Parts: sequence; structure tokens; C-alpha cells
Amino acid sequence: MRSDAVKKGMQQAPHRSLFNALGLTEEEMNRPLVGIVSSYNEIVPGHMNIDKIVNISQERHVIYLRVPTAYEASEEKVKKVLLSVLEKLGELADVDGKECNYLGIDDLGDSAVKYLITIKCKQGSEYRVRRAALTLIKEAYDKNNIKIPYNQIEVHNGSKI
Repeated sequence: MRSDAVKKGMQQAPHRSLFNALGLTEEEMNRPLVGIVSSYNEIVPGHMNIDKIVNISQERHVIYLRVPTAYEASEEKVKKVLLSVLEKLGELADVDGKECNYLGIDDLGDSAVKYLITIKCKQGSEYRVRRAALTLIKEAYDKNNIKIPYNQIEVHNGSKI
């Protein structure tokens, strides 16, 4: 596919890192990238409805949340808690409950296991929904005694350890 020109090969490693930073999963990276360009204007009669087509593609927003979790917490327990959070989020008016997904472990960091969840919501409500999700996750983690670790840095003053 044409979008492989920016996704495949050693030369495209910087491009892939930017896509990963945007939250694209490996599965999404294997799909074609589609760009939408609009020639909408009110002068050419044939272009009058193009804005409706473009707007359909912009109605929904997908939030990718990486949830840092202490290594001590079992994957089964974290999955159960995050699924209950996603169920509660699905009840919000701006959230598409069928499109809230637990994707599992996304990264094994220095001080945390990062779990990935996705939430599809109405365009323009993503910041409010993200804050609501973070609040629900924090409350659920506290209730279930799951720790969110602090970033840890080892500092050595030159003496032997």
C-alpha cells in the first residue's frame, strides 16, 4: 500500500516513533493511512456537499490512554478494574459505549506496566471525557488497592553501591 512509504523500513523509524507517540497501535499501523483533503467551496455547485462528507470523518475522536500500574498488580485484576471503568464511561452522553476497549499491556516501563485503553467520543468532548476517565481510573485503583507508581530515578553520588 502507498502509506507503507512512511511506515516500513529502517529509514522510516522516526516516522513510526511519531505515529506511536500519537497513540497508533501496531494493528492500526498495519492499516492504510488515509488523509482527507477537502476542496469544499460555495462557488462550484458540485462541491456544495463535500463539507458534509468531511464532517462525518470528524464527528468522533478516539482517546488513547496508557494507564501506568504497579508491577505488583495482576493483569487479571487490572483488566477487571479497567473494564468496569470503561463500562461506566460508556454511560456518558458523549461516549460511544460500544467503542470503549481494553487493549491490554502496552509497555513494560522502568517503574510501571502500562495498560492501553481506547475511548471513542464526540469531537470536542475529548478533554472532558479524558478527565472523567482519569478520575474514574484513579477512584477504581484506590478502591481496589492498585498502585499508580511514581517515576523513579536512581541517583548515585559516585560511591560504590
